[in-house]
Amino acid sequence: MPDRKEPSPRTPTSRYMSRTARNAAPPHSFSPTFIPRLSYRVHEFSTAPMVLVQAAIESDHDFFLDTSIIDFTASSDAWDLLLAANNAYLVPGIVRELLPWLERHAEHPMSGPVLHSDPRLNFVRQADLAPSIWDGIHFYFNLLVRRKQVMSAVELRLQRELGRDPTLEEVRHEVQTSLGERAYLLGKKTTQASLADLSHADEELVTMAFAHAVQTGRPTMILTRDQDVLEQLYKLTVLVDFDYRSMLLADSYLLHFASYRPRHFPLDEDWLKEAFVDAEENVQFERSPGLEEAVLPPKFQFVPVSCVRIAGATTQLSFGAETRMKEILSIKGRTGGLNTDRLGGRNCHLSLWPLPVRKPLQSVAVIAVDRRVRLSDGLSIGLLDINRVMSTNDPLDVI
Repeated sequence: MPDRKEPSPRTPTSRYMSRTARNAAPPHSFSPTFIPRLSYRVHEFSTAPMVLVQAAIESDHDFFLDTSIIDFTASSDAWDLLLAANNAYLVPGIVRELLPWLERHAEHPMSGPVLHSDPRLNFVRQADLAPSIWDGIHFYFNLLVRRKQVMSAVELRLQRELGRDPTLEEVRHEVQTSLGERAYLLGKKTTQASLADLSHADEELVTMAFAHAVQTGRPTMILTRDQDVLEQLYKLTVLVDFDYRSMLLADSYLLHFASYRPRHFPLDEDWLKEAFVDAEENVQFERSPGLEEAVLPPKFQFVPVSCVRIAGATTQLSFGAETRMKEILSIKGRTGGLNTDRLGGRNCHLSLWPLPVRKPLQSVAVIAVDRRVRLSDGLSIGLLDINRVMSTNDPLDVI
């Protein structure tokens, strides 16, 4: 079992979560599936890498493998264990990254199975997901990819504010100061590269693993040695959770319209004018205490989604998802990015997070027309969604 000594947080993601956690994790407990509803569990420990895998296999997980985990660090017995269980999954982007390395290292236990499409491995395809869920995952995939543009986004903002081209050091300082360590570590890698030149296998891995979990109800665990994969799964679950609760709020609003006492939502701040289209039908209403919990359905099917980073010590980040979250993926896919299809093109937002609006607006929910930006591939994304994916001030519940 894992070492009982609780180390200090080892990754930027777990450092952030330890600072913002509402409750401390039980110091001597370990279970791959012990996560309260729509909450996070962060667990870090020093142990043999395959101890966790063995525990998860015994708990009947599906494993999504990252490129970084397939090396010569683990023994051949570890790979035999995964293959024998027939619950290891590879997404297309990971296969593309792996092929050149495996062709050069034919002696690796995974070389033959991957190169020859061994039936003991599960090769994920678009056809494995319902069409609307695939479109929803494509939306979140593209949203996560935008995080890599944080340096250029901040550079453009500084150009407007300074009236000149900012220096690289000014951009770096602004990203670290305004958005924090996690945003900077992702963004700095793309300073000299365009998105088209980069691999987006990390984003494909986390979005498809999440979709697999909520569509099948199977506990799902990503295995990696890469901090970026851990971070991107965390960010994805924050976004999906927020959209899921907003979807449920929209349903409740239509069912109990009078109790919400909506009033007109004027765009009287610059941040609001950037995020929304001025429309007469835009409304706001006060969030009653506990509204984000009250809108949740009383009955649900729990499914844990985890990322395990094995790099010296082990970091496990787990999220207590539920299978009905596939609805928000489907709605995102059908509407091109809205979290409800029942409000005539308006979107529902549980809060205005992360906009730095004045205090009275920090306690309202809104139903409004999102201002959107069209990307080069034709996808349209709401500017508020882009703000949320860039933000590192995430609402979360950690045990």
